[in-house]
Amino acid sequence: MTNDTLPADLRVRAPGREELEAVTDLLITCDIADYGEADTTVDDLLAEWERKGFELAGDARVVVTSAGAMIGYTDVCQVPESLHTKIGVNKGESEGDVPQQTDSVSDTLDSHEAAFDCKN
Repeated sequence: MTNDTLPADLRVRAPGREELEAVTDLLITCDIADYGEADTTVDDLLAEWERKGFELAGDARVVVTSAGAMIGYTDVCQVPESLHTKIGVNKGESEGDVPQQTDSVSDTLDSHEAAFDCKN
């Protein structure tokens, strides 16, 4: 997996289970920006990570800055009769130059979906 469309200071990697709260916080930030209120909880995300056939190392990715800030998340997996995907990109002002990088992050997460190892 490469970062061809990402600026050099960003990296795509699989999240670890210990990052559950950080990923949830990112998704809540995205929920508020998109819908005006949070629609994701730690329990929701944990249930998704523990669903049958989902393997965190193969089915999810985060985008992190060189400073370690998590600014993007996606997961993808086969669910009955469809493919489930989720993408969250922090477009907030707290990360300095992140808003200018948002399109690159979104494009990279979109392009990596096909590489994920989804299982039934």
